[in-house]
Amino acid sequence: MDEIVFFAAGTPAPQGSKRHVGGGRLVESSRQVGPWRATARRAALEAMSGQQPRTGPLEVYLRFIMPRPEGHLRQGRAQTDGWRLLPSAPRQHTGKPDVDKLVRAILDALTGVCWCDDAQVVAVHAEKTYAYRATPTPGVHAIIRTAATPLCVGCGRNAYSYRQTADGPLCVDCALGDELADEDEEP
Repeated sequence: MDEIVFFAAGTPAPQGSKRHVGGGRLVESSRQVGPWRATARRAALEAMSGQQPRTGPLEVYLRFIMPRPEGHLRQGRAQTDGWRLLPSAPRQHTGKPDVDKLVRAILDALTGVCWCDDAQVVAVHAEKTYAYRATPTPGVHAIIRTAATPLCVGCGRNAYSYRQTADGPLCVDCALGDELADEDEEP
């Protein structure tokens, strides 16, 4: 299957903890996460164009573009293109929100759209950066693809967890059998 690629424009919001409000009800600690998840879900639905959610192991690549604070930009005439950064402006987004909480919001938003269950996601590659010339609009760039799983050289099955050998990857079962065989050979 081919990749699912989309951009969801908007200010990325973290999915933090839920808090108990009584009567067995839990609410999100962030008010922005609901609308953000809806935005990401709409962009993913458009990218899926009627396809069924993927099954099997998946890899997800996420690049969060965070809005740049006004204090990072020069004022007045020095700001000719709208992106004249002050020398003190950071290049990387190292403040809140945490990247893992941004990822959690997206994984939950795409459940039922891109995959049946977010437990299918076996690898996540995520980064957050500030908006700038090449990517001036805040949001998230997402690429979802089937996880590349090597085949075991011992048994030919998918080696989801493996040990690399000179001959190639060995799945956990074959690697364990290989270690036991090595122990038997010692005097």
